[in-house]
Amino acid sequence: IRVFGGPGVYGGSSADSCTIRGAEYGIHHTNTGSIAISHCNIAAGVSGVELNELTGAVNLYSIRRNTFGRITGAGAGDFTVLLEVRSANEGTRVAIENNIFQNYLRFGVLANRYDSLRVANNIFSPTPSAADYESLHLTTRRRGTSPPPTAPAAHQTAILGNTFNGTASSRGRAIVFSRYQSSYDFAGVTLG
Repeated sequence: IRVFGGPGVYGGSSADSCTIRGAEYGIHHTNTGSIAISHCNIAAGVSGVELNELTGAVNLYSIRRNTFGRITGAGAGDFTVLLEVRSANEGTRVAIENNIFQNYLRFGVLANRYDSLRVANNIFSPTPSAADYESLHLTTRRRGTSPPPTAPAAHQTAILGNTFNGTASSRGRAIVFSRYQSSYDFAGVTLG
């Protein structure tokens, strides 16, 4: 599903559940109003869900009670992102709660240039053969941009009650903070 502009609701209650599968993307939503994704099974080769150029101080982007997975043999090979949040404007709030992220080789959740992010009560399980995985990667720079565009002034982050499963690899990481731009900081990080 590819949408440019406007709000969106995918799934809903458990009675409104959905299955979304794509060789490249499951949901690619750009320049949006509020979005709710809930009770969905989402699998793709490159990115299960990519939310891009998020706007509006009153908008809430809610990703709750979903199962994310990877389609093997599809898309960009080892570079998979089950959920990517890109370029959220100042005042935008993103809630990622009560999801299952499974069978990823590289990233479970990748959040680039966000203002307010809550990641709570999720289960992260990379594929058993994953070697260089990062379950939750948070960065001040948007992937693939040079020079980096303007970022929000502060990155408010709450990471609470998540389960991070591992693999036999010693190179895997549960949480990564990457401060690529020295003028932008992670301000107000809560871990619990």
